[in-house]
Amino acid sequence: MKKLFVLACAGESHAHRANLALRFLKKFSRTEIVVIAAQGGPPIDHDQVLPFPLLEGVSTERGMMVLKAALPLILGERGTRACYLDTDVVAVSPQVDEIFDAYIAPVVFAQDHLSIDAFSRCAISCGCSGPCTCLRRAIAEKFGMDIPDGQWRHWNGGVYLFGDEAAAFSRLWISYLLMIFADARWHSRDQGALAAVTWRLGLENGAVLPGRFNHIVDCFRHIPESERAKIPVAQLPVACDYSLSQGTNDPVLVHFINNGIGRDGWPNWDEANALLGNSNRASADTFP
Repeated sequence: MKKLFVLACAGESHAHRANLALRFLKKFSRTEIVVIAAQGGPPIDHDQVLPFPLLEGVSTERGMMVLKAALPLILGERGTRACYLDTDVVAVSPQVDEIFDAYIAPVVFAQDHLSIDAFSRCAISCGCSGPCTCLRRAIAEKFGMDIPDGQWRHWNGGVYLFGDEAAAFSRLWISYLLMIFADARWHSRDQGALAAVTWRLGLENGAVLPGRFNHIVDCFRHIPESERAKIPVAQLPVACDYSLSQGTNDPVLVHFINNGIGRDGWPNWDEANALLGNSNRASADTFP
């Protein structure tokens, strides 16, 4: 069976991140890589770039969410086992190609670093200041799915494996995304719709990727959104639960959420960036 890494991008910011993520992936992987890029976007430094139209009538951000969900329909019905990577996910180990061994139909995601109640206010405009049941209630109202455990860890959409069997999953995920786009209470995040799909298809206790294949690192951990713009790089929180230089916890793919990728001077990013070597490292001049 053919194996394939897939990235998707639209707009300048996504293109810059994709080009950077490709440097890491090409250094450590021997697997074929394809980039799905919105038509008319900035150039991608890769030899296999497939142009694709984004959904009309929605923002680029929402169009990207639908494109991510639609990848099994675009690529999955060709005898292919594919691995999608967000453009802020970077490979840091030659073990990255082992991710395909974790595939179990129809899809395999890694768990998020937050429980569904802790993530709730990121997905729903509820005004709560901490963990709450608002997302689970919204899922029950919108999709008729009861999620009884507030500590359940929903799937993170930054990395996922799919194959020919994922078409039905993909169609349902797209349908649920379009439903939340039409509801002003929902933020533009894909995890809430993904959680509803997971429970609708009875996959809530199914196989998940080992955490080393989606090691989430947040440069704004515990910093309120209202304060993030004024925080200097030197004061960003540093994740100490792993080390790329010492092999601690052995992450294979590091997911720099909240725009942590490319933040020169932040130790977690600098450590990853050093893996590229001096001639290929990203700098403030090449990253917006």
